[in-house]
Amino acid sequence: MFFLDSSCAQPVDKLVHTVDPAAKKLNDSAVSIAMHSSDYTKAVELLDKATQIDSNYFGAYRNKMSFQGLVKPFDADKILVIQKSLNRLRPLDPEYYMNIGMLYFKKGDSLTSSTYFSNALLHFDNILDTMHSTSPGYDVLMMQKAYTLIFQGNDQKAHDLLQKLYDTTKDSVAKEMILPALQKTRKDFISELMSSY
Repeated sequence: MFFLDSSCAQPVDKLVHTVDPAAKKLNDSAVSIAMHSSDYTKAVELLDKATQIDSNYFGAYRNKMSFQGLVKPFDADKILVIQKSLNRLRPLDPEYYMNIGMLYFKKGDSLTSSTYFSNALLHFDNILDTMHSTSPGYDVLMMQKAYTLIFQGNDQKAHDLLQKLYDTTKDSVAKEMILPALQKTRKDFISELMSSY
């Protein structure tokens, strides 16, 4: 899938959630099964039970997202439900708005996707306005913002953002990620999204 992980730059929660012990046990079992036997379907089943017990267990939803994405055939509707749960638990994090927008875009619902993309951009700006360009995670957030702009149809603004980031970043890995994006059109990005599963 097209999803990027910006966990290094996600807002930190002020309240710490105490995970239900039964849910934690199911989560740990699911991770063990996924890692040792690659039975992602079984892992997701256990994580479904964990999140039924504790609907605020963010780590279980993150694991469920990872493992559900490896279950074939890809089920966009299940991924959408998981992304919405992650978004509910981290409403300030633009990543989930962006991912939900992309899923709706793929489903052909441009109105709903546009709403999620607009929310993503608002949250990207709220975070980026508080960061210095050398802060960890800054480059990833800027790339995600640019991709969101592309899907909203603001290709030139996205290209300008990526070019500026490419010219100013000192991170060679970021440069390697940005360069191919600079050479793609909106049609290329859409084509990648549509064929990604």
